[in-house]
Amino acid sequence: MSGHSKWAKIKHKKGTTDAKRGAAFTKMIREITAAAKDGGGSLDSNSRLRAAIERAKGINMPLVNIENAVKKGTGELPGVVYETATFDAYGPGVLRYDGHEVRLPGPGGVCPAPQDLLTGRALAPAASRRFVRLNRN
Repeated sequence: MSGHSKWAKIKHKKGTTDAKRGAAFTKMIREITAAAKDGGGSLDSNSRLRAAIERAKGINMPLVNIENAVKKGTGELPGVVYETATFDAYGPGVLRYDGHEVRLPGPGGVCPAPQDLLTGRALAPAASRRFVRLNRN
């Protein structure tokens, strides 16, 4: 029968799982790089880095990728250096939401949609989006 290829089904299923793993790996690389930049590459003195590496091992991230992310954070390898920034949101009246941390690529990095980070919070969704402010550390 045409259209009932087993390989086609495997190919599509593998493609979706690989895309999900790749997104998770990218997120963990950013976290590990930022932790290594902030506190150094030593696991003994940097608890944030140790926790990020444990989470990366929990999602079966290859050890080579973890080591490269630490080296990029400490400056041993060239690459994109992620910086930490916090969002403060002010809504109508006295509504305020402080301290949502995001990772931005470099000092001039742009966060794609700060409004989406605050969706579902205790703020008025339509009105509070106009009052989002980014504070660079």
